[in-house]
Amino acid sequence: MRGERLLRRPAGEGPEDGELRWLRRCLEAAGKGFAIGAGLKGVLALFSVLVRIRSRRSPRSRKAGAMTNEKAVVLAVRETVRYGLVLGTFAGSYVSIDEYIAAIWGQLYYGFACRGDDGGTAFAMI
Repeated sequence: MRGERLLRRPAGEGPEDGELRWLRRCLEAAGKGFAIGAGLKGVLALFSVLVRIRSRRSPRSRKAGAMTNEKAVVLAVRETVRYGLVLGTFAGSYVSIDEYIAAIWGQLYYGFACRGDDGGTAFAMI
């Protein structure tokens, strides 16, 4: 919410309403993509770490080159953040390209990207 307040200015002050709309949409999409990616990968990593911790093997009975529980947790967190960043980057770049197309052609409906009433994009082959 704090970042949203920075991008929104009261009417009549500074840039016109909607001038920074593209930036707000890109940041929101990147944030949502990161949250979804980290949530999906994080739940899977959490289950794998819990299963590993709850396994009945003693630390001495593991193989010499086996990974410790601490290393497994660190690896799971790193993979979760990486997956979140990948999906966040993908979502942000998708919306950036969508906003670029909308800026070039405006509200005209050209074959591949049609702007909806809610600001989203619907693909249609015309």
